[in-house]
Amino acid sequence: MIDPQTERAEFYQRDIQGHYRMVMPDVEGIYRSAVLSGFWLQVEWLWQTPLPPVLDVVRELGLI
Repeated sequence: MIDPQTERAEFYQRDIQGHYRMVMPDVEGIYRSAVLSGFWLQVEWLWQTPLPPVLDVVRELGLI
């Protein structure tokens, strides 16, 4: 869940019992998806003004 007004991001993953548990970004502020292999998000990107250019983010993610 992302709330731009409070600049708060919460990430949830299902555990083996099927319950959703909040997962914190790592010490570098990066959230890594457990479902999309290799996908990660630098949380601070969400609050930058202006937002980082899409092509820069795609390159950083290694998608191009």
